[in-house]
Amino acid sequence: MSQDDVDTSDSGLYAIIMSLNRPVKVRVGALGMVMFERGAYLYIGSARRYLKKRIERHRRRKKPLRWHIDYFRKVSRWEFPVSFTGHSGECELARLVEQAVGGSIARSRFGSSDCRCPGHLIHTTMDIKIVSANLDALKRRGGF
Repeated sequence: MSQDDVDTSDSGLYAIIMSLNRPVKVRVGALGMVMFERGAYLYIGSARRYLKKRIERHRRRKKPLRWHIDYFRKVSRWEFPVSFTGHSGECELARLVEQAVGGSIARSRFGSSDCRCPGHLIHTTMDIKIVSANLDALKRRGGF
């Protein structure tokens, strides 16, 4: 997948796939110091408007630190974004993505301060190519 694979509709759900090649400790706003292990990370978010601009903002490393993901992006490698269409919410998508990549919530409450789910950042040791294939399969199954 590449940036060209992103649906350019005005709103929707998305996953940002990133990686770390070594463990890193990062201060993440109100969450404090967080230890992130080596591996792939998938951040699940939504944009009510300007989906493409939101994804482009997440890609930049230099920006005002507004969301939890902004802190993580300072140290992570950008792999690729995926957009999802459908009516389900980001909490449900996070749960499905977690299952699809055999992952786990990287840090409780990361990216989910405005909802009640465990978190929107998923960690997996799965190879990035397999992550991509599994996300493609999830999109094909429908619902997103």
